[in-house]
Amino acid sequence: IQSGYFGLRRNEDWIDALLHHLDLTAKADANMRSLSGGMKRRV
Repeated sequence: IQSGYFGLRRNEDWIDALLHHLDLTAKADANMRSLSGGMKRRV
């Protein structure tokens, strides 16, 4: 979502691959504030 502020288009395939690589697919719709410290560092 934040990338939209910078004029970047949303790329669903790339986002899904990145979330899978970071092992964060279960938290894809979570608010950043709800993530643990380790998860925030991965992002």
